[in-house]
Amino acid sequence: MKFQKFLILLAIPLAIWLLIDNFPSGYYLEQRDLPYKLYVSFFNDLTLPFGFYYVLCLFETWISKLKSWQVKACLVFLVPASFEIGQFLCQELALTQVFSLYGGVFDPLDLIVYAAGGLLAALVERRIFAKYFKFWEQNYPQTNLELKEA
Repeated sequence: MKFQKFLILLAIPLAIWLLIDNFPSGYYLEQRDLPYKLYVSFFNDLTLPFGFYYVLCLFETWISKLKSWQVKACLVFLVPASFEIGQFLCQELALTQVFSLYGGVFDPLDLIVYAAGGLLAALVERRIFAKYFKFWEQNYPQTNLELKEA
């Protein structure tokens, strides 16, 4: 893996972490406005899968299955989705006192936002980074769709 790619892959999750840490729960937004409600409800659900996608990219040199964007996008969806489903099951079975790991309330829209975060990360990686950073594509086999476009 090229050093430039490594720096980019490390910088994205780090920047997301710093943003979340320094902008907690929409502190600077008016609490009655729509941006505040969207930030509190969905910002972490969008950015954490996005950052997790690029963390997985760091390991694609050693785990060849991670070279496919589809595998990474599925993983970034399935990990938080399993926690969301755990929240649902704990709610339905009234186990909220027993399992504090699944704190929070089940929200089916979170599943859509998790998928959007993973797909957005894949889109940025495959369409923007691969286009503007020539060193990016060295690890990836071209798909049939990409061969037709070339």
